[in-house]
Amino acid sequence: MQAYYNVRESFTAWAAGRTDLRILRPHPHGAAQHGHPTAIGANCTFRRAALDSIGGHAEHLAEDALTSMRIHAEGWRSVYLPWRGSEGLRPPNPARSSSSS
Repeated sequence: MQAYYNVRESFTAWAAGRTDLRILRPHPHGAAQHGHPTAIGANCTFRRAALDSIGGHAEHLAEDALTSMRIHAEGWRSVYLPWRGSEGLRPPNPARSSSSS
């Protein structure tokens, strides 16, 4: 389960946390009930042997999901645990461009 400890720091952090609640909690839970848990976002753990069997963590925009799909294709099984095992950090403010005008 994705969770963040600073959602009260700013409106941006709170809004991002609320989006995660609506999108990232139902999907993994539903997929797991059908035998297809997929890593989405932070707070997941992979066995070293499973990662080694696919050549390591995928390098991709959706590296978490791709890594779990490759692991499943190799025959590994996974489970979704609907509890907060750790907490991450949401950006407190919108990203700003570093280029100057």
